[in-house]
Amino acid sequence: MSDNAMNIPDDAPSDVQEESPTSLFILQRGATRREVNASEARHFVQGILSRSINLATLIGSGASTPAIPLMGETFRNMRADLKLKDPELSTLLESRITKIARRDNEDPAKYSNIENLLSWLSQRIEGSLDSADEDKVDFRSQPNTLSK
Repeated sequence: MSDNAMNIPDDAPSDVQEESPTSLFILQRGATRREVNASEARHFVQGILSRSINLATLIGSGASTPAIPLMGETFRNMRADLKLKDPELSTLLESRITKIARRDNEDPAKYSNIENLLSWLSQRIEGSLDSADEDKVDFRSQPNTLSK
């Protein structure tokens, strides 16, 4: 595709010419860089998609924010909600999170890596003996809150 492929053709839909000239997007190919409004960007992308048989799109993590929060933020919100809704369960979960955070040399209060907690849960579901023995010790050290 040549650098001039970013030019809007004369037969572009009328909404391309009618929209406000405010630049919202930057189209760049090689050294060619051009600011365009939303309609021009849409027309440009539609033109590429209509000519492309094989197209791969890579979008980085976080591309959907703020519409969809990052997993760390979701994890922090879940911990705060659990603390209000079920303090007893929250105490048990926070105990496990504290162990995981300390193992990772992180502050337990700010810990947001849900992947490590999910790995621990997976090990427990699969019956990891090391984790089960460790959990029995942890559980015995907690007040008897789940017997109600």
